[in-house]
Amino acid sequence: MLPTVMLALRSSEPVLTIRRAIVDVQVSGEPATKLTYVVNDGPEIDADGLDADGHAVIDATPSLGENRLEVRAYGAGAAYSSESVSFTYGQIAAAGAAHSGVIRGGRVYVWGRNTNGQAGTGADVNADQLTPFLLDTPRDAAWISFAQNQSLVIQRDGSVWTFGQNADGQLGQATPEAPTVAATYPTPTRIPSITDAVSASMGLRHALVLLADGSVVGFGLNAMGQLGDGTTASRNHPVAVQGLSDIIKLAAGSETSFALDRSGTVWAWGRNQFGNLGQGVVDTQPHPLPAPVPGLADIVDIAAGRDHLLAVRADGLVFGWGLCASAQCGNGIDGSAPVPTPIQVAGLVDATAVWASGNFSLARTADGALWGWGQNFNGQLGQGVDGPNAGNGGGHPNTVIPTRAVEELEGVISLAPGATHVIAVRRDGRVFAWGWSFRGTLGRSDVRSQWSYAAPVEVDFETAAVEEGEARPGGLTSVDNRSAQAFNQPAANLVFDRRTPFVTGKELFRMQWLPRVDPGEGGARGGLGPLFHENSCVACHQGNGRGAPAREGEAPISLLVRIGTPADPDPVYGDQLQPRGIDGVPAEGRVVVSYLERRGQYADGEAYTLYEPLVDVVDLAYGPLHPDARLSARIAQPMIGLGLLEAVPDSALDALLRRNREAGRGIDGRTNRVWSVRHQAFRTGRFGWKANQPDLEQQNAAAFLGDLGVTSPLFPTEPCTPSQTACLAARHGGAPELSRSELDAITFFSRFVAVPARVGVDDPVVLRGKALFHRIECSTCHNPTFTTAEVAGTPELSGQTIWPYTDLLLHDMGDDLADGRPDFDATGREWRTPPLWGIGLTATVGGTARFLHDGRARSIAEAILWHGGEAESAREAFRSLPRSDRQALLAFVENL
Repeated sequence: MLPTVMLALRSSEPVLTIRRAIVDVQVSGEPATKLTYVVNDGPEIDADGLDADGHAVIDATPSLGENRLEVRAYGAGAAYSSESVSFTYGQIAAAGAAHSGVIRGGRVYVWGRNTNGQAGTGADVNADQLTPFLLDTPRDAAWISFAQNQSLVIQRDGSVWTFGQNADGQLGQATPEAPTVAATYPTPTRIPSITDAVSASMGLRHALVLLADGSVVGFGLNAMGQLGDGTTASRNHPVAVQGLSDIIKLAAGSETSFALDRSGTVWAWGRNQFGNLGQGVVDTQPHPLPAPVPGLADIVDIAAGRDHLLAVRADGLVFGWGLCASAQCGNGIDGSAPVPTPIQVAGLVDATAVWASGNFSLARTADGALWGWGQNFNGQLGQGVDGPNAGNGGGHPNTVIPTRAVEELEGVISLAPGATHVIAVRRDGRVFAWGWSFRGTLGRSDVRSQWSYAAPVEVDFETAAVEEGEARPGGLTSVDNRSAQAFNQPAANLVFDRRTPFVTGKELFRMQWLPRVDPGEGGARGGLGPLFHENSCVACHQGNGRGAPAREGEAPISLLVRIGTPADPDPVYGDQLQPRGIDGVPAEGRVVVSYLERRGQYADGEAYTLYEPLVDVVDLAYGPLHPDARLSARIAQPMIGLGLLEAVPDSALDALLRRNREAGRGIDGRTNRVWSVRHQAFRTGRFGWKANQPDLEQQNAAAFLGDLGVTSPLFPTEPCTPSQTACLAARHGGAPELSRSELDAITFFSRFVAVPARVGVDDPVVLRGKALFHRIECSTCHNPTFTTAEVAGTPELSGQTIWPYTDLLLHDMGDDLADGRPDFDATGREWRTPPLWGIGLTATVGGTARFLHDGRARSIAEAILWHGGEAESAREAFRSLPRSDRQALLAFVENL
């Protein structure tokens, strides 16, 4: 038998901001011969012996971040019983003068004022962030501290990152060898000389950092000696605070600094204009060395406001001193003179933690209740009922004795008061804010400007859940391949015995075609031309992906040009310009593309440039185009998942049409009714930029004829017009040039090219982007999911839940994208919604990433900005999003 161990962490909440974890141990049953403990993967440490009742106290030093403390009670031999307790050491919320932040999953989110780069958005964006902006780095954060217009983050590895205002060196970015630094840092930048930080506190224009050995360094303004190095010289690099050791918490005020050591002693240095140092006197002299605050012992927590300090004693009593004009020191007198000696805060017992900022104070008692006192003009004490509909008031009176704060907010595990607002994190991870909503401090765009929110509002961390199956957008056909070969894989559930036609079709797809069949031509095939665009399918479908337009002045390869009048194909050139011909057959002409710049800006002022393609055809060999001819440039579309889209039942499209009409948002869509050669009847179109092909067989046969000049059983006649006599007289490669079995093979291949599985679907940025994608109604046209029908002969594609992000419908996309060229029922303004699956792999697969029908968009953002017509409201909603939200939405789309 072994001893029984029970543990209790001596903290009411699982997040500690004191570098000290006290655990009560109770051992019962068999006697313990030895008691030890282990923190995380550290060494086994002997604990103090048990008392007569089997009780012991372990006083451990936690690591930054998540901790697991295991206690072992040994029996008579080497065997032991154990129990463990888990907790986090770190600060996960922060607030400055008018900016705020939290850590979620090791990532840092910042919102609010950004005039000095304190939101970390980068040099190109200085707009205020009304909703949380996710920093790219650091990515494993455990401690966060903001003040005024500067920010500080500590990673679990002990590195310190700062950003924002640096006029007084308060970001600590210099070294003695490299003393020159910038006045602002708009992105998080690592302090080069600190590698082992465990906590920090930022003051008005200085900062303190606690190191792993219990010592302290400081940097920034030092006019009142607040850096504690024995001088009043300001420092833009870290210097050691003198005379301190075994420190477990820091607190920085405006120009005063405080530290708490493991013995329970409070140390103070810097300004003493309001009795800040607790020495019983008021003076205006700098105090550049730490001195203990007399009369205080057994202190377990401290907090600093602008010029007042709070301290919690182990028995739950709270003491305050310093500036007390708003009763923030706890003496119960509004308009009080400074209090230079610690006094007990009236009416507050059983406290476990304190916070302070500006001229107000907060405390938590053992039952988890929050209490506030001091200045309350902006509702920062959370003692009121006003909220989003309260107008632009404010003016709450000061609270002179501790009074319940934010009673409706339970389970707060982290709190961060700013100058006039407060950020709180609950156990469930939800974040709340109250006080002055100024330039985005509260993290909600709908409460942008209001003097007072005395009741908490939830910060807008709009997010979405991971839905079952969405990580495998092609259902069971999805493949785990995101390399350059990602679009070349057969469906994962296509068994080996059924892959022969896939391989045959793939060879035909990659094959280079020649004008005629001659012995000894190797792997080439005859039948190319007489007029053609390219000599292989992969010439346009690079890597089985999408094509790209030509750069200005270059001849396009994977860009083709459709031609036609508003009623018919061009009488001389047909419906597609053929820039190449076999020997003896002149090419129809040459495509020339130039671009016109169109400049714009997002609602937050960030500029962008779009490029409008201007397409022309020159060197026409057969005379001029029809006077009313329209030109429409097209790039090839990706080959993935086509069989799954073919298997989407018409009834699913009809259901989307009914849904759209009933919603009445003006985003209706419609199907294109196109001629099916096989069925000799009109069918629903679903392939091509204007959904002008009903199925993959006809899509492939039409592409072979239109792009390669290769005839097939569906289209057995060369598309030469009467004016093209050389084309009509040219030798052909067979009748038809693509046999029935070959057409079947190429159709089988295109039907079974797999969709790559997604990775990172649970990334918080991706999930936020997903929520925004739905919120601004991108998903109305880019419908996320379908279930395929049961299709005879293709069980692999039947009954699959797929996530293509298309509705396969036509939508009016506005004048900017209109080509003026009808196609069956599709008007010159209508385009089929393209699937988005695999879009993030475009450059990986094809070497370049261009989007929209003519490849004009160089990025997904540009593609969105070109949207008009039925999609205009979604475009404007995207354009109006804060930069962080735009980035999140784009991250989601690129993850598809």
